[in-house]
Amino acid sequence: MAILDQSDPPAVLRAAVLLTGLAWTLPFLQPYHRFPLTSFYSEWLAFALGLAAVLPLLRREPWRDATVPLIALAPLGLAVLLALQVTLDRVPYVEQALTAGLYLLWAALMAVLGHVLGRRLTLDSIARTLAWFLLAGGLIHALIGLVQHYHVSTPFDFLVAQKAGTAVYGNVAQPNHYAAYVTLSLASAAYLHARGNLAGAPAAVCAAALLAVLALAGSRSPWLYLGTLAGLALLLHRVRHDAASRGLAVFACWLLPGFVAADLLVTLPFLAPRDDLALMTSAERLFQMAVGIGSRLELWGEAWRMFLAAPLLGAGFGQFAWHHFLHEAAGGVSAAAGLYNHSHNIVFQLLAETGIAGALIIVGAVLAWLAALRRVHLDLGWWWLLSLLAVMGIHSLLEFPLWYAYFLGPAALLLGLGAQHALTVRSSGAARAAVALAVVVGCVNLAAVIPAYRDFERLVFDAGLQARQTSSDPEFAQALMNVHDEPLLRPYVELAITYGVGVDRAQLEDRLALVTRAMRFAPVEVVVYRQAQLLALAGDADAAREQLERSLRVYPGERAAIVAELKTLARRYPSELTPLLEWAASKSTTQPPLRDGK
Repeated sequence: MAILDQSDPPAVLRAAVLLTGLAWTLPFLQPYHRFPLTSFYSEWLAFALGLAAVLPLLRREPWRDATVPLIALAPLGLAVLLALQVTLDRVPYVEQALTAGLYLLWAALMAVLGHVLGRRLTLDSIARTLAWFLLAGGLIHALIGLVQHYHVSTPFDFLVAQKAGTAVYGNVAQPNHYAAYVTLSLASAAYLHARGNLAGAPAAVCAAALLAVLALAGSRSPWLYLGTLAGLALLLHRVRHDAASRGLAVFACWLLPGFVAADLLVTLPFLAPRDDLALMTSAERLFQMAVGIGSRLELWGEAWRMFLAAPLLGAGFGQFAWHHFLHEAAGGVSAAAGLYNHSHNIVFQLLAETGIAGALIIVGAVLAWLAALRRVHLDLGWWWLLSLLAVMGIHSLLEFPLWYAYFLGPAALLLGLGAQHALTVRSSGAARAAVALAVVVGCVNLAAVIPAYRDFERLVFDAGLQARQTSSDPEFAQALMNVHDEPLLRPYVELAITYGVGVDRAQLEDRLALVTRAMRFAPVEVVVYRQAQLLALAGDADAAREQLERSLRVYPGERAAIVAELKTLARRYPSELTPLLEWAASKSTTQPPLRDGK
């Protein structure tokens, strides 16, 4: 990493790092998570701050003797693969691939930004600034978590997400994501302490607060995270044998015992909250390994079978949910019952949806990045960088954080910051033009999607379920179609529209096509049962019965309601719907049991 090049305006570079720090904190702290896309506002904010941080790349100076990290080409290669899937009709909505392409383009920009900053500034200076942002974000989240846990009312309640259930999740609104972010903050506290920016007593207080809410999150992953932090710290001390690495190793190795103590302390009666909800700490969940592990193993098995069925290019981006529905319908009993759109493992997910081609692009690029670390001289800054990437990597093997912009951005920037292989930029003008085009595309989409999404949220999810299922108000329909014109929201809008699609001969072909697309996007109860009814009305009795049988096996709780609905429909269309009704009524009321939960 080069020392600051004085030809670059330091203020511009510092502004880029500061904006990056905001992108690593504010999206996690915003408290509004509403349907249909609970992460929309957080991701929108992450995209906006990320694009703002990239603006210095529009200047000439950053591109003087510049290089582009090879790791930045990986998301672009995956975007090309998704375009190929669209041409092969493996993605029901072109807009799904378009959205993924925008994410991947933005990730490439983040990687380039990280690489440029790494060439113009020292790694230590970048790490120090971003570590303070992460520590501040983590401490605010710890405070929010305690407010949630003890149901403390403050004048700032509108800035705190309401807790539902026993787990603490801050404003991230997801316990496992919350635990990962808190661990990033712990790693940053360890780094700042080791380099002398955070004294021992304040560092211990910060660690205690963060470990407490980490225990209350009830996630099992922190045991792996904290063990990895300690292992990397011991490796650094073995390499350097200096006071700073020794202090880091001591701090990191105390985190696991501290976590054990925190798990015990938060269960003490005098520290219990006023509500009667049973508390499930991370340690208690660790001893219930069968809960959650079985469902993940089944999802990984499904992903592997999807890969074997389409090994080269995969089943198609966004098609895991549909294939999971088919698998569940074929098997009956499932440890992963319900709607799942991800295998909870990035490697299996890439294999399933993008085949060996997509997996090689991403996994191969990461392995090449890791192999190049042999030439790196490890220090505190590198420990911080590798620790953060290790936490997000472990998280990606158990969940899908990189499908969210607020995790994808930091991961991409860190990979770019640490990249050792790069391509020389021969035309700085062309590079600046490409970045400018990407920024403009990103800004246009950000500006266009926010009003459309707010209209969608207001039209569909502020009203009651019955209203949106039965409403025939022309004004409502027109407003919904206006939102439908926004490409990034079209799959979600069509899914909402299917809730109101009736079984009628009028425009039957269009109705069936709409429901079929929505079913491949999200095979929820209403959609899969409506598909069977429309197939019957269209005269395809065999396909209708097959679809109804699938639906009954996956969603057996809807059997009584669907039989009652078929009775009504059979009176209107006796020749088409009566056979389906008779078949449904003849089935035993006892369906193969499906396990609750995910």
